[in-house]
Amino acid sequence: MATDNATTIDVILHAIKKLEQMDYKFNVIVNLDVTVPFLRMKDVKGSVDLLNRKKCDAVFAVYKQHLNPYYNIVEKNSNGFLKIVKPLKNKPKSRQLSPVVYQMNGLHVIRKEIIVKTKTWYTSKVLPFEIPIETGLMIDTPFEFQIAKNMFKIFNRD
Repeated sequence: MATDNATTIDVILHAIKKLEQMDYKFNVIVNLDVTVPFLRMKDVKGSVDLLNRKKCDAVFAVYKQHLNPYYNIVEKNSNGFLKIVKPLKNKPKSRQLSPVVYQMNGLHVIRKEIIVKTKTWYTSKVLPFEIPIETGLMIDTPFEFQIAKNMFKIFNRD
């Protein structure tokens, strides 16, 4: 499955098929991306608990984001000029007054039957499980890797 074109969903569906062939019985898939090394076990347990308590398809760990598509995230328009990604009719006076947005990270808890049926985990019934930004840091850039290295040094001083 380790190819440039393989998606996480492809890998999960392959794993489900193999585990079922070995007679494993399970209803929930927990995906922990390797790029999020500071996730805590209590966040995993809390996400699974939320999935079991609520009528939803999945639970994603998230943290509040200061970058906001209603206020300070922009893209180029067809003329090359910047425009707000999600403009509101009444522009917020500050980022703090903008609708709250979240950053997803690498903790996804999904009902097995949903992912098998839909071949995705992005359904309309995904609930957030809010975690601290420090434990949700994703390492997707060299800069974020440097942040993670410094965090690891700080966490392991004892």
